[in-house]
Amino acid sequence: QLPQDNSNIVQRVNEMNISKVITFVVLILAQTGKNFVWLEFKVLQPCKTISNFRIGRIKSSLSCVR
Repeated sequence: QLPQDNSNIVQRVNEMNISKVITFVVLILAQTGKNFVWLEFKVLQPCKTISNFRIGRIKSSLSCVR
């Protein structure tokens, strides 16, 4: 059961380390059951640059904030 908005998801991502975010995003997008979902995550910690990536018809964006 996912919240209607992404605020809780973003908050949860902030608590995770960057190595787990991609898997987390994949799981979230898979559970939405939608063909196309756009999610922007701001990770409040230094991390490697991650460009936009596409998984099948699902696209997502991950940005890092120092």
